[in-house]
Amino acid sequence: MNPTLYFLRSSEHTILIDLLHFATGKKEENPELNIYAKDFGYNTTDVGIYALVSGQIAGAVWIRLIDSEPTLLIGIKPEYQNNGIGTMMLNQIFLEAGVIYEKLLIDCSFNPKAVTFFERFDFKSIDGLKMRKELVKKELKRPSDGYDPRRWMD
Repeated sequence: MNPTLYFLRSSEHTILIDLLHFATGKKEENPELNIYAKDFGYNTTDVGIYALVSGQIAGAVWIRLIDSEPTLLIGIKPEYQNNGIGTMMLNQIFLEAGVIYEKLLIDCSFNPKAVTFFERFDFKSIDGLKMRKELVKKELKRPSDGYDPRRWMD
């Protein structure tokens, strides 16, 4: 499997709605969970990445402010799990989030088995199944594609 990562745009928030039940383990519609996905990208504090494998969405990881806490969610379709896609997405989002946030929260009450997975990424338990990760705050430098917004197209 060779996934390609893309940044989530506000126009793609339906990807999160589709993956929300993989992130929360809740298969039935639950309006209370809408805070995690609805209108994603309309706030500058929303950060998200999704993975494509052979043109198919494999999963996504995203961060939203929930009760003033930057909260991380990750949803991966079962057929793509245990292939390193989650690790790849998390490593990238930690870089991106470090520009905005100093820490991240994840609520493993949706999936208690995930605690050991997130411990590998230096998340520490703070309250039962809630975990927090301290981020390295630094400026992110991305490779340039040559685009310069100060220049007109020739």
